Amino acid sequence: MAEDLLSLFQSIGLSEVKAKETAKNVAVSATLSTLIIEAKSKVVGELDKAVGSLLYHLATRFKGQPDRTSILVDYVCARKISSEQQLTAAFEFMKSNPVGKLDLTAFEQSCGVGVVVTQGDIDREAKGVIKAHEEELKERRYTYPVGVLIGEVRDRLKWADGKLVKEAVERERLALLGEKTAADEQKPAPKQAAAPKKEPAPQVDREVEEKPQLSGEALGFHNPGENYKTDGYVITPKTMDLIKEHLRQTGGKVVTRFPPEPNGILHIGHAKAINFNFGYAKSNNICTSCSKFGSIFPYVLVFI
Repeated sequence: MAEDLLSLFQSIGLSEVKAKETAKNVAVSATLSTLIIEAKSKVVGELDKAVGSLLYHLATRFKGQPDRTSILVDYVCARKISSEQQLTAAFEFMKSNPVGKLDLTAFEQSCGVGVVVTQGDIDREAKGVIKAHEEELKERRYTYPVGVLIGEVRDRLKWADGKLVKEAVERERLALLGEKTAADEQKPAPKQAAAPKKEPAPQVDREVEEKPQLSGEALGFHNPGENYKTDGYVITPKTMDLIKEHLRQTGGKVVTRFPPEPNGILHIGHAKAINFNFGYAKSNNICTSCSKFGSIFPYVLVFI
C-alpha cells in the first residue's frame, strides 16, 4: 500500500523525498490520492508536473466543501487555472462563497480564467517600470532592490508568470546598466547613524487615547460573520442562515472575555490573553470586553 502511494504521488511529479514526506501525513495523503484519481479520470494520458503541483497545493491548502473541490479539479485539469496565484485567488473566492450555487462568471473573473498574458505584454511593462526608475537605477545601479521592480510589474500584470516577469525585469535592467563591474560587486560601506536629536516630549492629551494596532496572530482574525473563512470550519446547509441571524442579534459586535484566576498568579499566558481580548476589543472600537472576577463577583463589562 505504501509503495502504491509513493508511485501515485511520484506520477504527478513529486520527488521521492516529497512523496515519502506526504505519505506520512494520513489526512493529506488521503486527500491527494482522491484528487489524483479524480483528475486522471478527466485527463487523457498522464498528468504533467504543472497539474500535479496544483493538485498538491489543492490537497494541502484548500479546506472547502467536496463539491467546491471538484470544481477546482475541473478547472485545473482543463488548464483554465494554470498557476499558483490563480489557484490562491480561487481559494479566496470559494472561502467567500462556501455554500449555494456558484456564480461561475464571477469566479472566473476573480481568478483570471481566460486572461492571456503574452511575453510581449511582460516585456512592455518591464520596460515601462525600468524607465520610471531610470534615474535611481543609474545612481544606485545593482544595489537598487530588484524586488521592487518585479513587484510593480506584477501589480500591472496580476496573472503573469512570475518567472517570466523576473527574467524580463533583469533583462531590461541589464540593458540599462550593462554588466556588473567590480565596484558593483563590493558591498556598500555601512552608513554612520547620526546622533539622535533630543526633542521635548510631545504634549499628550490625556482625554484622547491612541487606538492600538493589532499585530502578529491577531492580524489574521476574521471579521464578524466570516467564521466560515477560517481553515477547518465545518459548513452545513444552515451555516449562512445561522450566521446572518447571529449578526442580526449581535449587531456585528464581538464580545471577548478574560477570566482572571484570583487563587493563582499571572503568567505569560495571561499576558497573551489580556492582549488579545482587550487589545482586539479596543482596536476594533465596536467590541465589548468582559471580565469575571471570581465566582462571587458579578460580570464587569468594559465598553471600549
